[in-house]
Amino acid sequence: AKKGDVLECLSDAVWGCTKLPPVGSVTASKGEGHAKITLRYDAVAEATRYKIYFYNDGLLNYCGESAGLSFELGSASLTQGRFYDFRVSALTADDESESELSAAAFGMSLHQSEVSIGGTAFSMRFNRITAANKTFMMGDDTSAYNAHKVTLKRDFHLALSEMTVSQVKELLSYAQYRGVNYSFSDEFIGQINAGDDPLPACGCSWYDAVLLCNLLTRLTLGASCCCYRYEDNSVIDTFPVASERTIKFADNGGYRLPSEAEWEFACRAYSTTQFFWGDENAAAALYARYNSALPCAGGQYLPNDFGLYDMCGNVEEWCHDTYAQPYPASDATDPRYFKVGDTTNHCIRGGTYVSNALALSSFIRSYKSRLDRNPPRSGLRMARTVN
Repeated sequence: AKKGDVLECLSDAVWGCTKLPPVGSVTASKGEGHAKITLRYDAVAEATRYKIYFYNDGLLNYCGESAGLSFELGSASLTQGRFYDFRVSALTADDESESELSAAAFGMSLHQSEVSIGGTAFSMRFNRITAANKTFMMGDDTSAYNAHKVTLKRDFHLALSEMTVSQVKELLSYAQYRGVNYSFSDEFIGQINAGDDPLPACGCSWYDAVLLCNLLTRLTLGASCCCYRYEDNSVIDTFPVASERTIKFADNGGYRLPSEAEWEFACRAYSTTQFFWGDENAAAALYARYNSALPCAGGQYLPNDFGLYDMCGNVEEWCHDTYAQPYPASDATDPRYFKVGDTTNHCIRGGTYVSNALALSSFIRSYKSRLDRNPPRSGLRMARTVN
């Protein structure tokens, strides 16, 4: 509903003869990970409390009231993945006057989940990305990344932040305690041992990334749920030292890397602009670590509208797909460009802390070989299909 529609659908019988002026500025701020929305609004003289409403399918719904100048809505009272059109009115103590509705304030809520391992400090939080039957334009008309329609078939969970050094250390320590032996590249382990705990786990190859996905799956869900396997269906648990074996992917419900289409959908967060925050690169400093000498701990910059931090900048993120250039000319449904036995290149997205602002565009792509970890600016953000 537009602002002009509000008073047309509400009669004087609802509001009475109003004496109070309408509420002024109303803002909807996103709580941690977008699991809640907090409304804040200006005070109205003579008002003693405020009523909060939202539009749903064109109908005005009463949400609650507050005596203060803020109102918080938790995830239990909100539908995941929905944009809300909030309005606020002011009331007098005797209820004889209720002001007209305020202008709209928009907010969005997503539901979170968390995976943790008892007895350890390991914890990783995810937002559920409402993507089932959603269609978006992937790529860009003005570049080599030809724009095409992509429809995703399923919702998926995506980690709020890039995996950290601390999370890798906790995972490996617990695996050792459990007698679960996974072998990573020596270079990646050296990078982790020398890294600062809060920083993203960078310097991993695609193989190291999928080993981490399989290991977390093995320790929390069981080996049968591991997604990355060899052609004989055995689970990938060792970095290939000599030569690669033919591998395959099976979405068995475990942790995995996002497909390139899932990554771009989550990065855009329904935006259609060059960056998820708009078309101006001047705002990049609010959302991304770039033009810097070093990465930073997650959560220091503003998230996108899906509540995801550092989707652009900081460290580049491995995707599931093998690299296909250019995109297919036709529209696609839930594309995952993964070839059994393909030993060439895999997609990397998001840019890094040394990138310039233009490299943070939602559609920019890059690639490396599965075994490549240099320069050591590649990290990962885990995903999991919602079954």
